[in-house]
Amino acid sequence: MGKGSAHSNASPSTVRVASGYASALDLLSVRQLRQQLRQARALRFLIPRDQRPDLAAIEHQLQHICETVDTFYQVLGPRNWIFHENLPVDDIAELLTSDDGPETRSGR
Repeated sequence: MGKGSAHSNASPSTVRVASGYASALDLLSVRQLRQQLRQARALRFLIPRDQRPDLAAIEHQLQHICETVDTFYQVLGPRNWIFHENLPVDDIAELLTSDDGPETRSGR
């Protein structure tokens, strides 16, 4: 392969991932989830009340996850930390908002 050939075959999504996202809300999977939630909200009248999912709670959880990921990268991204799907979101959110913060605890 030539020196520039790795970039010449790159798809638009590869370029986008390489350049990063401004927010977790910009991720394709999150955008798709939000669209599915909007569609479910529009059609929820077709589901019996006692079987309807709590869409507001799901939307709140998605927002909480995205805000936690965004804060994680604002605080720890410059130190080359990477948020992984196996990290406990609630524990990370608590750590990021605690008084001593991640700077104190990350040195331990």
